[in-house]
Amino acid sequence: MWQEAATGDRFTDQKTIEEPSDKTRFWLGYDESAIYLAVYCYDSEPDRILMEETKRDVGLWRDDHITFEIDPYHTHNWNDFSSFSVNPRGTQSSDMGGGRSGKTEWKGDWQAASKVTADGWVTEMSIPWAILTYPSKEEPTTLGFNVRRSHARHHYESQYSNIGRTWRNEWAGDWVAVQLPASVFEPELLVLPFLAAGAAERDDAFDQTARGGLDIMLRELRNAGSWGSGAVPSGCSRVVAATAQLVRIQADLDGNGDCSSTTGEDVTFDLSVATSTCPGSIIRRNGRCLVGNVATAIAGRIFTYYDKNNTDLGLNPSLTGIKRVKVTFGVQMSNPDPRSRGRNPNITSSLSSSVEIRNR
Repeated sequence: MWQEAATGDRFTDQKTIEEPSDKTRFWLGYDESAIYLAVYCYDSEPDRILMEETKRDVGLWRDDHITFEIDPYHTHNWNDFSSFSVNPRGTQSSDMGGGRSGKTEWKGDWQAASKVTADGWVTEMSIPWAILTYPSKEEPTTLGFNVRRSHARHHYESQYSNIGRTWRNEWAGDWVAVQLPASVFEPELLVLPFLAAGAAERDDAFDQTARGGLDIMLRELRNAGSWGSGAVPSGCSRVVAATAQLVRIQADLDGNGDCSSTTGEDVTFDLSVATSTCPGSIIRRNGRCLVGNVATAIAGRIFTYYDKNNTDLGLNPSLTGIKRVKVTFGVQMSNPDPRSRGRNPNITSSLSSSVEIRNR
């Protein structure tokens, strides 16, 4: 597989645009199961490589590390990028597109391994397609990507596609002619473990609950139109209603010929007002609070709908034409920085991600 992989070795300093003396080379490939990345990080002083972090998903900014970023829909929107990082010890950290939940059981697992060599360090990653959201296309397509290397002890970063000091994501690289694997759709019967954000006592719990709520929404929206019996049950519709602040979907997850007998078969997400246990504007799931303290854009648009050509269907979409749903909202919390809390007592953590309704 590596013999056929795409490769690159011209990395440049993000700030100076010059090639570092310590070179980097990568190999990028894929099959129907996963994306594979191998990177060789040359280092003139391998005994000084920084690699202290051993705990997963706490951030690697103090260490030398490699980050692979992928934009499956090629939107150039940071919210659609997922990033995967690993240090020379093999410690992993990832950030899924749209600020999805940090819990491994929700965002899915991926593998990485690293080792220090006589002239640097090397790492390999394996990222299953199953943990990514990507377009359903039969023809080869183009994905956005980048490979970034942190030279921690020298306090700079080199990048394969240099996106500049202002992080111009539209300058990220193009991974062309990628034959995406066919989606093997398996509808999910969800057990909903997340409590309403209003019941949480700490602000980080507000944020984590919001991320968990976003994951629930994406997973259940993905089930829309899953007819387990092989036919559309009488009285059922893939998308029943779709507005800027409400979406209702149906499915036959257990294959018994209806769309109401099992949890997740008839689901409505909508924006509503506070309850006694869930403060602020709230997002509800079937009338019950899913996320509290919700902040919306000026237009108040939480749901955006796209057709198979990735065209925004507007505020009154054709229900039969919906192919992809984008969910965007923020959650308000107290400012954790005491230095600016007086000026800005509250901050908003923004979340956005999209899901393709695969069974259209």
